[in-house]
Amino acid sequence: MSVVNSVLEGVDEFVYWAGSMFRSAASVYCELETTDDESTLVAKDGSLISFIRVDGARFLVGVEEFASIHRSLMQGIEAFFGNPGHHMQIVFGCDKDFVVRDITYALDGSRETARNLQMDVQDMFDAKVAHMSQYTSHEECYLVLWTHGSSMTKAEAAAATKEKVQFNKEHSVPIMKHSQYLFAAIRELRDRHGSFKRSIKLEMDTAGLDCEILDAHSALRVARMSYDADYTDELWRPRLLGDKLSPRAFENPHPRDISDILYPRIEHQIMPRDAEELNGKWLRIGDRIIAPVHVYLFPKDINTFQRLFARLREADLPWRYSMMMEGGGVRGFGMKSMIAALISFASSNNKLANNAVQALQNYQDMEGGTVVKVSMSFATWAPVGEEKLLRSREQRLARAIEGWGGIEVFDKSGDPFEGVASTLVGFSTKNMGTPAIAPLPDIVYMMPLQRPASSWKEGAVLFRSPDGKLWPYQPGSSKQTTWIDIIFAKPGSGKSVLSNMLNWAICVMPGLKRLPRISVIDIGPSSSGLISLVKDALPPNLKHLANYFRLRMTPEYAVNPFDTQLGYHYPIPQERAFLVNLLTLLTMPMGKTEPYDGMPDICGMVVDEAYRLYSPEKSPKRYSEHQDEKVDAAVRSLGLHTDEITTWWDITDELFRNGMVHEAILAQRFAVPNMNDLTSVVQDQSFRDVYTKPKTATSETIVDAFSRMIQSVLREYPVLTSTTRFDIGDTRIVAIDLDEVAKSGGAAADRRTGIMYMLGQFIGTRNFFFNEENLQECRPLYKTYHKGRVDEIKEDPKRVVFDEFHRTENSPVVRDQVLVYMREGRKWGVQVCLLSQSMNDFDKEMVEFATSIFVLDGGDAAQVKEIGDRFGLSKTARHALESGRVHPPRSGGSTFLAIFSTKKHRNEQLLTNTVGPMELWAFSTTRKDTILRDKLYRAIGSSKARRVLAENFPDGSAMDEIERRELARKSATGMIGEDDDTNIIEAMADELLTYSHKKDHEEKKRAAALV
Repeated sequence: MSVVNSVLEGVDEFVYWAGSMFRSAASVYCELETTDDESTLVAKDGSLISFIRVDGARFLVGVEEFASIHRSLMQGIEAFFGNPGHHMQIVFGCDKDFVVRDITYALDGSRETARNLQMDVQDMFDAKVAHMSQYTSHEECYLVLWTHGSSMTKAEAAAATKEKVQFNKEHSVPIMKHSQYLFAAIRELRDRHGSFKRSIKLEMDTAGLDCEILDAHSALRVARMSYDADYTDELWRPRLLGDKLSPRAFENPHPRDISDILYPRIEHQIMPRDAEELNGKWLRIGDRIIAPVHVYLFPKDINTFQRLFARLREADLPWRYSMMMEGGGVRGFGMKSMIAALISFASSNNKLANNAVQALQNYQDMEGGTVVKVSMSFATWAPVGEEKLLRSREQRLARAIEGWGGIEVFDKSGDPFEGVASTLVGFSTKNMGTPAIAPLPDIVYMMPLQRPASSWKEGAVLFRSPDGKLWPYQPGSSKQTTWIDIIFAKPGSGKSVLSNMLNWAICVMPGLKRLPRISVIDIGPSSSGLISLVKDALPPNLKHLANYFRLRMTPEYAVNPFDTQLGYHYPIPQERAFLVNLLTLLTMPMGKTEPYDGMPDICGMVVDEAYRLYSPEKSPKRYSEHQDEKVDAAVRSLGLHTDEITTWWDITDELFRNGMVHEAILAQRFAVPNMNDLTSVVQDQSFRDVYTKPKTATSETIVDAFSRMIQSVLREYPVLTSTTRFDIGDTRIVAIDLDEVAKSGGAAADRRTGIMYMLGQFIGTRNFFFNEENLQECRPLYKTYHKGRVDEIKEDPKRVVFDEFHRTENSPVVRDQVLVYMREGRKWGVQVCLLSQSMNDFDKEMVEFATSIFVLDGGDAAQVKEIGDRFGLSKTARHALESGRVHPPRSGGSTFLAIFSTKKHRNEQLLTNTVGPMELWAFSTTRKDTILRDKLYRAIGSSKARRVLAENFPDGSAMDEIERRELARKSATGMIGEDDDTNIIEAMADELLTYSHKKDHEEKKRAAALV
């Protein structure tokens, strides 16, 4: 019986071997056998293989940059390709249909955050996927590096063979017929291969290309995706050495065959479905038919890959390109060169052939150049049943390739599977393209390595390159050490839309447990669209977490900047520094940008003395009824005894001790100093003793000047003169509109603008900087409460946005406060964003701190030069600004120059912000548009309202239609007033509601018909 089994086993082995010889089994085209280490695969012949994913260049690639990339890559590659023993496969793929999967993946984390935060915005994500997929394509680029036994000397090869025979003999290596052969690797190649892949990776990094050596699991996932992406789940992983074993059962196994307890063969894992030959040249895999196209003659003129990419983009088809390169190129033509020389007397063509080979030989021998052998293949595909479409795509692909420097192609593959396998990632070193011999510099020149690379693989913001590569971005991520954004352009360039998108990206940042803390200091309503989006998306019990406030110079908007953290008798250091800066600004001489000598010192002394004076240990403020109804009611409900010596601090502590936190906060507002108290504080003799000598320009002492200016503040700024009445409460996302209190025009207006910016900062960010260090000053009663707050604040992303920053030009104190945020924001986890109309609106130091810069408008040659010098831009980036490639919103979006500083690199790119109609309507701040939108929000809900508006007004605005109706009414009546505007918008809202109801009815009818 054992003899029979042996014979049968021999027959099985023969059939398997015959299949490999005659290509009868699809899986035979895969040469991958097993793994050798975390990032190295092993071929059936023992060769070692590594995959490198190439994301592209970290900068705009022009002539100079391309030459630099070319030089670096040559240095890394030529050392390994002068002799046989190494292969390099370069694969690039582009597929517009597959980009939906990329966009969905990039947004998955943000979708999950939105669900966890109970925000009803899934329609926004769906719309983003649908809209963005119209302008982008899936792109992928890989290098596959092979090191073969032929790279060894004869002596090394003999020693390796001897060692392997000895190893097999000593260890009685078992049979692994149906599993990976774990001992396939030629161990002597490890150092060579390690040096090969590290050198290529190093030179690519040096060249400014983002790339990554893939681990074995990721590499095989890439290979499988190239074969059958539709059949590969996002979570699929191959079973490899070191993974958990899943024993299998085979019929009649050989006694020494241990396949059942080992890992499945790689080809079976990465080729989950059989391929079927169609019409002798196409291949069907699953629901896709693939047509290979092979290069027969290499180009007469060498062109960059970008030329080919542009042609294929116009052809509008999915495609994949594979170039296989191996070393020792001229040697492969040795015999052909001899034959050509012998018969050259009979044919001028052979003389030319001989001359061509001789020229390559001279290039290699005389000039020290490297010559390689290269084959190239392409493929395109279409769904099953779309043979006519595939035929059209195949023809368009061939035409585009032939226009790439005069290449000639053929599609007559004797074996369709081998033809398709030539384009698969890492399956084999074989390529059905006709081999060509060429200088290595020419081949490197044609490599597809200079596409724009994003430092982010996922993110809530999806930009794209102008030619359609998806470019994810996540503000506030760990990719950057600090998060300081600068955005500038003239009005109408898309600043507000971009800012709203960045802020929205923070709201749905992957992994959030709570809404972030975002404070927007604005002049105008440009951030109201974001607030409206978040507020309407939240359930009723959480809508208070997002609010837009238009600040007014009236008592009901009073904010006392001397408020402290609950239970704190004194301000924390950050609050004290803010108060000193605010008082310095308030006491600044009109029209001046510098305070009087000694004024900052007296401001600091006044702050300290005010808190000391009204502390429980000195002269605390006495409690009196009728100051706050909620506090009085709480005191009564608790039955607290009060008398003439009861202080507001006593009441605060008792309310907090009884769990009335909100009421305790209200009570403490009456315990702390306020602006009214400062005039009496500064009259203390201790101030006059210190500040009698210095005289101001008005011949006053500093003390008298301080007192006079504070009196002026009490008259001019009712919002600063009393106990806090305006409170944003638990609001986490707040927009504070200063338009009504910060008008432009003259020194007085500049001063008021600066003061209001400072007040806006205090309102929106006072809790951003409360941290563990501040707990040391916390009284025991409040420690547990504040410890929980500190933990939460530390976890939460925090972002402060200053729009219209040019309005602070004459307020150095405001700018100094912003610089404090920039310098120290990292330790508090605070992001800073500044928006303005010109680069010159930002101080030099601010530009140096910036880690994300968005240039939305290039300007004239002088402006471009100034921008280029300020940011250290390349000639290519400057040309992009000067040539009109940076432009305001138009069909397809607005294009801008972006400069990102990450922990690893600087990334400089030309990007397009493509915003769909749903997003435009969600972020809209145009008054009449928002009135129409809000009416629909209230009537049918925000999600359905956005859909209806986007379907009827896909440009993101109804202003054209509103103005058309206004003109029609004016023509009919001779005038139009505010009531007419209201009536027009109400009529349009009614029409849109009718449209919505009709559409709902039709959808219900269709659903019923299906049932």
